[in-house]
Amino acid sequence: MKKYKYIFISLLIIILDQLSKYLINNNFILNKEYPLINNFFYMTNAHNTGAAFSILSGYNILLLIITILTIYILMKNVNKNIKTILFDLFICLISGIIVGFAYYLFSTPNDFAPGGVSGIASILSYLSGWNMGYFMIICNTPIFILVCIFVSKKTGIMLLIYMGVQSLTLIILELINCPVYKTTNNIIFACIGAGIVSGFGFSIMLRRFGASGGTYAISSLIKHFKPEKNIAYVSFILDASVVIIAYFAYGRKFENCICTLINLFIANVVVDYMLAGLKSGYKMEIITKNPDEIVEKLLSKRLGVTEFNVKGMYTREDKFQIECIFRKRHLGEILRILKEYPDTFVSLSQVKEVIGYFER
Repeated sequence: MKKYKYIFISLLIIILDQLSKYLINNNFILNKEYPLINNFFYMTNAHNTGAAFSILSGYNILLLIITILTIYILMKNVNKNIKTILFDLFICLISGIIVGFAYYLFSTPNDFAPGGVSGIASILSYLSGWNMGYFMIICNTPIFILVCIFVSKKTGIMLLIYMGVQSLTLIILELINCPVYKTTNNIIFACIGAGIVSGFGFSIMLRRFGASGGTYAISSLIKHFKPEKNIAYVSFILDASVVIIAYFAYGRKFENCICTLINLFIANVVVDYMLAGLKSGYKMEIITKNPDEIVEKLLSKRLGVTEFNVKGMYTREDKFQIECIFRKRHLGEILRILKEYPDTFVSLSQVKEVIGYFER
């Protein structure tokens, strides 16, 4: 876990470094000295166009090639644990940017709150006029620290990084005056946009770490101390609380509450689909006396088939069971094949996810 701590500190330093450069570059005149302590300490905005001390200035392509080769060599020689950590950080970075972008572009300018702890941060941002990113840090940091202490250090640290990237995205987008989708007549499109984009970001985090924010963290803490409790109600209570608070915070407008509900619904639908729908399929069990012809036709469609010897307990006859797992697009042609065998018994069920060699 020390590796995660050092990487977290390094990432925090990089973020602060890039943020300070952005602020100086946009507020300080190039090559002008600004006295911090008269006649002693000055700050100057100077650009370095090469490597350290402007070495190889003007050879940016060469520097890029050297950087890529260096990263490639390091990645080839690092152990599996380091690769896993780097991939974890990449997931946190991508997810944080996606969710932060969704909040900034759709939720904040149209005055409706996302669900859970982020919804509370959004309401506080609306009431105070401060950027939502600051309240994301204030509201989520204590929860994630408790996760580090009591549940999982790795999950807690990754959630802290994810939340930090998300907050920084919100702050930077506001600093650079990034355009937003603000509407009065078509606010439903803002709800849909926020739900789809944020749901996609949540699903990436959930698939990797099993958590995507403050609500999941609170649920895991309750499960740790009260394992017998049903934690499904936690998410419901938090989301319901946000909807009620939003009604009063946004001037008792039902539109804002409805928008929050629509956003929550769409985000959950997207999460469910991304976690299971992309690899879902169907399982068909076929009971027949003459399996050879059916198997041959299924194999001609490049489908995997498994055959079992079974016995019908009503007729006491020996039969064959053919089992086939396939994508939705194959359903129609398989049914057309089976219509040629009216004495065949078929059951069809949906498979949430198939892991392993599936696609042929």
